[in-house]
Amino acid sequence: MAPIQVTVRYMTGEPACELEADDETTVHTLAAAVGDVVKQPVFAIRLMLPGSPGGGTATRVLSPHEVVKEVGVRSEGAAVEARLALELQLVVVGPLGEASKLLQELTKAMNRKFNLPTARIPDRHVEPIASKQVQEVLDATAAIVYGERGGTFPDDVSAWIEILERSPEGEHVSDHGLFRLRRSDLSTAVTAMHGGAIEHLLYLSMVMQNEITVFFVDITGELAKVFGREPAPSGVWVATVTEQAFRIPNMFSVAFWQEVQDSKHLDVASQPICVAPDLSSFFRLMLQQGDAPRRSYSTD
Repeated sequence: MAPIQVTVRYMTGEPACELEADDETTVHTLAAAVGDVVKQPVFAIRLMLPGSPGGGTATRVLSPHEVVKEVGVRSEGAAVEARLALELQLVVVGPLGEASKLLQELTKAMNRKFNLPTARIPDRHVEPIASKQVQEVLDATAAIVYGERGGTFPDDVSAWIEILERSPEGEHVSDHGLFRLRRSDLSTAVTAMHGGAIEHLLYLSMVMQNEITVFFVDITGELAKVFGREPAPSGVWVATVTEQAFRIPNMFSVAFWQEVQDSKHLDVASQPICVAPDLSSFFRLMLQQGDAPRRSYSTD
């Protein structure tokens, strides 16, 4: 079968690259090839099938797991060689690209610190995750965090949830000390010794040594208000708790931390401190310091 000629253009119409593919080539593989040309990680690449000029069909964002034969390839005439062609549009999603690079650097640095090997899977060989699957995780987590009132994650949070779902490095993120994030926890309700979501908050890690260290994201800014800070969403906080915290009915809720602030549970939990303004800053500090940050972040 003759190869399919794939022309990729930016939304402005400016050409990005031309590639060859076959019917079974995945959109993910195409995106990796495009990323090589435009110098971007595969997860930053969004490929779209343009809509019809008359508006009969809308532009469609392609899912990485789709294969070329499923995305509207048509023959260019009935010539003997009958070469097929596909035109796609390209958007580079900067926050996803930056998160992907940072996660790779962080994984290598943490492993190097403890003399552990790092097996880097080339972008084109990463198992593609359907966009529907990623959206289901985002929706499930948002349903817990925002409840019936609904809401949309800050861009930084959305980008990191997506990267953690799509990237092989996202399965388990650890400083091999007091921070251990499991991506399988992200879309579930928080439970004892596991991360997860609760109204307003997303718990990233719970690790026990002499006490339990918890890292969590103040998604809505409600926790910041409890502790007299500007209610900016997506700040990352850290606190320590004892096992007694798991016996308190509203454990790890904003109401629980309000009670800590009111000195009701000082034998159970320390007052949490904000260590970073967002997840990207948190992981960047973790990369620079060699472990998860625990010093207060100042907005001054």
